[in-house]
Amino acid sequence: MVVSAATNCATENDGVLHWLAERRLARNALIVERLTKGVRDGDLRPDTDPEALGDYYTTLLFGLSVQARDGVSKERLHDLVTVAMQALDAKLIQ
Repeated sequence: MVVSAATNCATENDGVLHWLAERRLARNALIVERLTKGVRDGDLRPDTDPEALGDYYTTLLFGLSVQARDGVSKERLHDLVTVAMQALDAKLIQ
């Protein structure tokens, strides 16, 4: 739950906010790196934008965390993932 942790902190806790932001950015970088490898290795279509697709999935991942925290049902979260994976399926080389 790095996504929603410490979102409202006093100024003296800015270090925590920065540390959490770094963790979120690092997660995004790993996803983009993997998608870039997929394009390079021919698993994803050459016209795939790894940064945009990575940002999409990072946002989805973080949003899922917030929704789960808020009590959205497991079934709805699974349905959302199913829909989101269609974006990746569209980029796969068949």
